Amino acid sequence: MAEMVPPGFGNVFDNVELDKPLSPNDIKRLMNTWPEGRYKGIIPCNHLCIRCDGSIDTDHGKSPGGIETAYGFIITTDLNYPIAWDHGRVPKEEGITVNVGEYFAVIKALELLDGIGPATYHDFETRVYSDSQLIIRQINGEYSVTKPHLKRLRDRVRELAAKWKKITFIWVPREQNEMADKLATSTWETP
Repeated sequence: MAEMVPPGFGNVFDNVELDKPLSPNDIKRLMNTWPEGRYKGIIPCNHLCIRCDGSIDTDHGKSPGGIETAYGFIITTDLNYPIAWDHGRVPKEEGITVNVGEYFAVIKALELLDGIGPATYHDFETRVYSDSQLIIRQINGEYSVTKPHLKRLRDRVRELAAKWKKITFIWVPREQNEMADKLATSTWETP
């Protein structure tokens, strides 16, 4: 089934049917089509936006495995061109809390970009948005992390973030994070 860019994403992409999000191989292929210069090797943009969210199955049974945690993220250029998105279930051994889902979304998005290749996206400013004040403040060092499983996830985010020349983690209100929320909650609609 084809993925749809959710309505309201940007007037250019409203109701545009896409075959699928760009895979790392698609992105590598596209990299070779751009002219030499500053943008050689990436999709042209001034900065990347990563919107992340976590979700927990509070319907006790909507998820076939009982209560589960999910993540969702969408990566766009500053011009709202969708580069990639994903959502899925978090392995239960990681923990069953919405905070685990929030961290997992950030990790999965950064791992995807990091896996495309060295110096592909690391040179560009990247802005990571989440509606979880807790994880944003933990990542930024404003709050301490007392739970070992969250500390391990926070440390993984920081390890990945260290590869970027400039990366910022920004809290946004939930209503400004609808796309990532829809992706995370749509996990419960798939087996």
